[in-house]
Amino acid sequence: MPLPDASMSWWMTMSAVGVVALVAFLVSWLLTDLLHSPRAVYLAALMVVSGSLTYGYLAWSGTDAAAFITNNWGWGLVGALVSGGLTARAIKAGANRRGLGVPAGRRGARLAGALVWEGLLYGAAEGLLLSALPVLAAWQSFHLLDGQRRRRGRPVRGPWRLGPVPR
Repeated sequence: MPLPDASMSWWMTMSAVGVVALVAFLVSWLLTDLLHSPRAVYLAALMVVSGSLTYGYLAWSGTDAAAFITNNWGWGLVGALVSGGLTARAIKAGANRRGLGVPAGRRGARLAGALVWEGLLYGAAEGLLLSALPVLAAWQSFHLLDGQRRRRGRPVRGPWRLGPVPR
């Protein structure tokens, strides 16, 4: 995992996750509940906000963006394909049990476009916002906390000891 700037504190990275979550939920609430935006507008705005928040966190924490993107990317793709396939299968099975058909107008090219727009792009934005960014920040927090405890001469104990030890 990419490391943050050494001058950061563990609580700073965890605070950033709180700010990111607050902004993301405020955007969703504003666009859906207050403004009643169409689905396509909401998805586009959420993708822009997710990308901006991710880039902002990486820049603010001094994390190497290239390392963030390339670290274990193969496993990320495998996980996306497996979870996407399982989710699609579960949705189709549930629709078949209830006797629901494919929505009108969602066949062929329109279905492919919807899958790319709503499935791939929106899924990637949500994956960054809800999975990758919080896990990165938590890992970085534990790494920073471990380093701070070592510098103070305290033994390293607790759940943060489960990860790799910085030398």
